Amino acid sequence: MESASLRVAFREIRELNAARLPLYRFLRESRHSEILIIFAEDTCAVIGLLLAIGGTAMSHITGNPFYDAFSGLLIGILLCLAALFLAREFYSLLIGESATEGDLAIIRRAFGREEVGRLINMKTVHLGPTDLLLTAKIDIKTPFESQSADIINDIERNVRAALPAYKIFIYIETDRYRENY
Repeated sequence: MESASLRVAFREIRELNAARLPLYRFLRESRHSEILIIFAEDTCAVIGLLLAIGGTAMSHITGNPFYDAFSGLLIGILLCLAALFLAREFYSLLIGESATEGDLAIIRRAFGREEVGRLINMKTVHLGPTDLLLTAKIDIKTPFESQSADIINDIERNVRAALPAYKIFIYIETDRYRENY
């Protein structure tokens, strides 16, 4: 039963992993908390069952209960490692995790326009697996200041078009860049 559930988790990971990242990197970068829990639980269950069977079999074959106890210890260590991994991942999700490096690069490209003198500051926070908050402060070059609203609206359209898998809440304001700001 556990291996069947693990196969379903792998299938779901393949569907969600559009960038075809290695498994560990996908799990680290994924904002889908439910798939992390399911994958960690099913993986620990399958490995734990194999360790328990191996320990019990070795104890039965050798007549030495050490192997059964040792397999129990290994299962405990495995569960602790899984708990630490999940705690680390969920902590970052709870405090608000930034967009991935790939997504940040895509967003920055939307600000790379001739009208924008400088991207002063940008922050992103995941509100959920597919909900993203983007705030930015930009310096629009003087000849284009009268078109600020159109420029900002165009940047917002470009960001949303470049990241269609996300529901993005965008707040962009204009300001003058100053050294030591």
